[in-house]
Amino acid sequence: MERVVYILGAGFSAPLGIPTVANFIDKAKDLYFSSPATYPYFKATIDDIDSLARTLTKFKSNLDDLEEVLSILQIESEFGGKRTLSRAKRFVRMITDVIEGAMQPLVWTPDLADWHERLVTDEWGLFLCFIGHLFTLHIEAGPSENARIERPLLTPQHSYDIISLNYDCVLEIGATFIATNSSNHLDSIGFARTKEEMTEPDDHRRKPMLVKLHGCCSRGNIVAPTANKGLSKLKDQWQMAYSILSKANHIRVLGYSLPEGDAAVRYLLKSAVSKSQHLKSFDIICRDPTSKVEGRYNDFLNFAKKQFYGSNVTDYFDNMRPSPINAHNDRSILLHHLQQKHENFVMSARLSPHYTATSL
Repeated sequence: MERVVYILGAGFSAPLGIPTVANFIDKAKDLYFSSPATYPYFKATIDDIDSLARTLTKFKSNLDDLEEVLSILQIESEFGGKRTLSRAKRFVRMITDVIEGAMQPLVWTPDLADWHERLVTDEWGLFLCFIGHLFTLHIEAGPSENARIERPLLTPQHSYDIISLNYDCVLEIGATFIATNSSNHLDSIGFARTKEEMTEPDDHRRKPMLVKLHGCCSRGNIVAPTANKGLSKLKDQWQMAYSILSKANHIRVLGYSLPEGDAAVRYLLKSAVSKSQHLKSFDIICRDPTSKVEGRYNDFLNFAKKQFYGSNVTDYFDNMRPSPINAHNDRSILLHHLQQKHENFVMSARLSPHYTATSL
């Protein structure tokens, strides 16, 4: 049994309109100025951000970067007596509202007779395919009723777990949608979120672990992206991430740029992965128009079998698109080839003129 761990960064959710740290403030302003009555409290936070303009006269600073802005304002709150509690609550609330306001909704109709077409063409369909591969799903879409979805009794060769650095609930929304909109309402479509829910990798009904290192919008435990992230609040999540990584055979990074300031994640990887006795691969798929991300990973990783692919997550997801089980019945779909889909992407990416062998 091969243990695969996916590490998800902001680039993973970006195809659904969810902003990254770099464009989060712009998105917040877009939402506020398009509907001030919906987000009235945004004004105070936007005013706080605008008040930092004088910083630029003395320091090089990127006031479009959410982490930098919130870190400066946090210091002012902690040591300058600037309404620490109310400002912190505003930050967290704004993060949640911007994510929920910007995310493309999943609005498929209850009649899912067109499952196959939507899985192939719809933006959300790509994410649902990825989720389907994680759980191993057989989808049988009827002509006039909800799809029937089953988890076939297959002997798994790989187990999958997820470590997310994102606040959004994309994976949870997708899994819940699949379970509740199938005609047979599968209870086994859902992620394990606690140690008690963890099962052995060879259990064909196993639920993948989903660990949220920075908290989650739906659980109200968001840790704001500042230099002092207060990660002790989510100690259980970091412990589970450590356990998962220390047993991994394959690590796959999707849309995480390894920012210089994310020291905690860097140290987690160094500490946990050093315990892995049989790590076979470390693949990074992340958009990288300037080659800076690749440079950071090259400086950070000394693992001979690492590979960097400067591709969008959508390029990776394109390989997840389903194929009919039976050529005469294109409404019968089996999603259980995640390993093969990954290998197909790797082969395709290596043929690209932009590919460089960073493992050397």
